[in-house]
This record gives sequence, structure tokens and C-alpha cells, in this order.
Amino acid sequence: MTLYGLKSFYHHRWSRVLTVISSTGNSNIVSHIKTGDGIALVHTSDGLARYLEQKKGALDEFINNNAIEVLDSARWTAQKAQIENSSHD
Repeated sequence: MTLYGLKSFYHHRWSRVLTVISSTGNSNIVSHIKTGDGIALVHTSDGLARYLEQKKGALDEFINNNAIEVLDSARWTAQKAQIENSSHD
């Protein structure tokens, strides 16, 4: 399973957030990924899995431990569209 992530900030507490997508779907992401210490899973209304950093440095460790490929905004948008289009085929 290839996992793709997009880093952002949760403005309420200025915590770092990672949104994760995969062609296998959100439920598989959630069951596959191990959060570890300092990371909380946040489900959102758009159905994407978001992981909130609760302890400094935890997000980078989380990314490494789960082999998540972090994309910039343009690549994220393209990858997300590709996954969405392939799920409709």
C-alpha cells in the first residue's frame, strides 16, 4: 500500500497535521497505520484521515515509521484526482 501525505497546520492550536490518502481507501489507511505516541487520528467531514501532531517531532517519526510519501500541494492535488478517478473506473 502506497500512502501519500500533505502537511498542513491546525490553526486552532497551530499543530502540524498530515492528511493521508491511498488508492486502497480511507478505511484501509486507518486500519493499516499505527499512530504511536504524540499522534492522534482526526476524522473529518470530507472523509479523509488526518493525523494531528500532539508532541513536537512526532509527526516526522510517524511519517518515517509508516513510509508515507509527503507531497507538495500541486502533486497532492494531482495524486488525489488520480485516486478519485481510478475509484470510479
